[in-house]
Amino acid sequence: MKNIEEAYKVISTALLSACSKSTWKCLQVDAPVLGKNLGGTVTIQKLSDGSECDIPIGWGVFDIQKAALFLRDNILATTGQRIWGLTFTLYPDGKFNIEYDYNKPADYEETDEVITGDEINQNLSSLK
Repeated sequence: MKNIEEAYKVISTALLSACSKSTWKCLQVDAPVLGKNLGGTVTIQKLSDGSECDIPIGWGVFDIQKAALFLRDNILATTGQRIWGLTFTLYPDGKFNIEYDYNKPADYEETDEVITGDEINQNLSSLK
């Protein structure tokens, strides 16, 4: 991804490709932005009649993930602040709103450390 505008377009395209042909008021994705992926991504289509339904985004979730991680890295590089989530809302006229969550989840621990199976087995065998 080259810039934030491209990231916004990727998210919009993923939402549009998954929405039903019903008249909709807005399409929305809400996603925690974690280490190397998104967690618990929710996509919603809000219909003109006031009802809401989940959008089964399918493979588009990988495009949304790539765009969200790009946005996280870009914001960190330009502002020094880390985002932990985003809510992207797309409207039928092509306008959108994006809100960033700068609060780290209380129970989230980010680490690059990996525990191997051998290390786990060794620790378990010492319990005997």
